[in-house]
Order: sequence, then C-alpha cells, then structure tokens
Amino acid sequence: MFRGFKSILIFLLLLALKGMVSPAFELQSFSPEIIGIGGVTSAGSMSLNPSYVTDVGFDFSASYVNLYGLKDIQGKEIIASYTSKKGYLFRMRVGYLGNSLYREYSYNCEYGYRYSDIFWAGASLNLYGLWIKGYPMCFRASIDMGFTFSLTEKLISAILFRNFSEAFTRKAGSNIPEEFYCSFVYSPRDTGKLFLEVYKDVYFPFSLRLGTKVKLIKFLFLVAGYQLNPDRFSIGSIIKWRGIRVSFAYFNHSILPGTLYYGFGCCSR
Repeated sequence: MFRGFKSILIFLLLLALKGMVSPAFELQSFSPEIIGIGGVTSAGSMSLNPSYVTDVGFDFSASYVNLYGLKDIQGKEIIASYTSKKGYLFRMRVGYLGNSLYREYSYNCEYGYRYSDIFWAGASLNLYGLWIKGYPMCFRASIDMGFTFSLTEKLISAILFRNFSEAFTRKAGSNIPEEFYCSFVYSPRDTGKLFLEVYKDVYFPFSLRLGTKVKLIKFLFLVAGYQLNPDRFSIGSIIKWRGIRVSFAYFNHSILPGTLYYGFGCCSR
C-alpha cells in the first residue's frame, strides 16, 4: 500500500516537473543502448535520427523499464528497421509510458537515404497520443529532420531537428518543444567509440552529453555516459551473440530514484 502511494506521489512530481524544468530530464527513448551512452540521441545504432543509416539488413529491438523503479510507471518501446544495400533506411517505432491514470503513446515512421559515402539525410513523421483517465484521448503530429556527415574514416557528425514542424504550427496552441541535437562520433579503433552531443530546445540552455562504447571481449560491450546541465550519469552493457543482443543500462536522476533499463534485439545481416 505504501509503495503504491509513493508511486502516485512521484508520478505527480513528474507531471509538475514537466512545466518547471528542462526537457533534458525527459526521456527520449527507453533503449538501454541510448540511455547507456549518456542519452546521446542523434547518433548510434538506436538513434532517433532518421538519417543515421545502420548496417544493411533487418533489425528488431524491444525495451522495457519501470520508471524510477516503480512498477506503476511502465515504459515500453519496439523498434523495427530495414536498411537496403542501396542505402535506403525504413524504421518504425512504437512507444508507451504511463499507468492506469495517465498514458503517453508515440508512433514514429522514419525514412533515410545515403546520398553519397559522406552524406545521409532523413525525415520522420511522429504521432503523439495523450490519455488521462476521465478525458478523451488527444493526438498531435510533428516532423523530424536529420542529417549525417562522414567527416573522415573515423569521425562522423550528426544533426537532428526534432519537431521542427512546430515552428509553423505553434500559433495553433502546440506545446511540443522544438529540439536541436548536434553530435560527433569518433571511432579510433574497432573496439571503441566516443560520443559527444550538444542538446538544445527552444526554452532552455544548452546541455552537453558525453558517452563511450567499448568492446571488452568478443561478445561483450561496456557503455557509459554523462550529461551536464542537468547533471546525470549512466552505465550499462550490451551482449551480442550470433545476431542476438541483450542490453542493460542504469540511469541516475539528480532528483528521483535511479532506473534500470532492459533491452532485447535481433538482426539479420
């Protein structure tokens, strides 16, 4: 009983924070592979950037979390993608967050294309749904744009404009924030990557995110990350074996309890 009461209090705090603090607190994805590298969102295999073309073939992943360790606040995400040999990327995402009183839904359809060996571009159509007990469900649509540049054999830069379409519809009463991401991925060796990302939305100051992914042994990867303004850290691991991967990540929040994320994926290359 006490645990359920505690869940309600923290959930009400989350709703209050949405109108008081930077969206950098908000979770952009439930994938441990994103959370583990400090929340770097515009680059990486599970990136929200529609231009970040991954390895050729099919890929499927599913993620699950009890937000801040509370069973009453669940987050779920499913991602399915296909990258062709000609450089076309198609990706679908379905996300859910909430409980019996409040629920958020997200549906994303992404398309990307590799125009050359050094330039990729893509767009994403997003549909957001919000349900509160006792009220009808409402929806809102937006569009993302992403660009990726291969600067050298070891250095990639990615740019993501999330919900950029809101700049043209804000007068209609939209409260979905436009967000800007710029990241760099440096791969000095085949066994490791370094991530750096700058995040900004239309209301709050810049936030810096740092992450790393290191191959410890043949099938085991370690991921870790840190974000400045607001400060938070994360750490996790990814196990890959014959096209199957299992991932975990721990996310530390500066105000609320930490969260453990779980992920499962498979691919056909």
